[in-house]
Amino acid sequence: MGNVQPLRQNPPRSPEREELAAAIDHRAKVADHLAKVTEVAEIHMVANAFEKIEKAEAVLAKARKLAPRRTVLELTGQNTDAFGPSVLSAEFLLEDAKLELENAKATREAVDAEQAKAESALANATSLLHDAVRGVIQSEGGANKILAQYVEAKREVARLHEILALLRARGCLPRYWDALSPFPPTQADKPWREALAALEKDADAPLPK
Repeated sequence: MGNVQPLRQNPPRSPEREELAAAIDHRAKVADHLAKVTEVAEIHMVANAFEKIEKAEAVLAKARKLAPRRTVLELTGQNTDAFGPSVLSAEFLLEDAKLELENAKATREAVDAEQAKAESALANATSLLHDAVRGVIQSEGGANKILAQYVEAKREVARLHEILALLRARGCLPRYWDALSPFPPTQADKPWREALAALEKDADAPLPK
């Protein structure tokens, strides 16, 4: 038998990474609930109930218009199926449509309230997730290297500014030297943007080196 390679295991998570994993899971569940509520809201459309009322009213108007002819045919024993529902049946249809509208309104109000609640919960879960991401970055000193480079760059800028100030005071600089075009974007933040996006989905995602 060949050698069996042991399964590779991820190193244990820090408390901050564990908190991030919990925040990711919580937000996913909240987002899933909101999606289901939104789907229900799309099904329970009050507009559909209004359409049924309009159709029922049209059927009732037609039934009333044909009522005299229907009565004559019924008295003579002739078939009246081609006339559609009777006035009484059409009135029942209209009442059913009105009742369905009231039920649809009540259902929609309840669904809208639940949707607003779910949207608020998602916003809160997203905020907690962002807090957890910040906790990971701060606990692992993710921004320390960038801060050190920034401080050193500011120190160098201050040094050069002293020299330029002297040369400017002595008229040794070209005209409009301080009106240079701004530097174009460098996309230097791309690795961090990608890392932040990854951390919102994967608690074990690495930070930029």
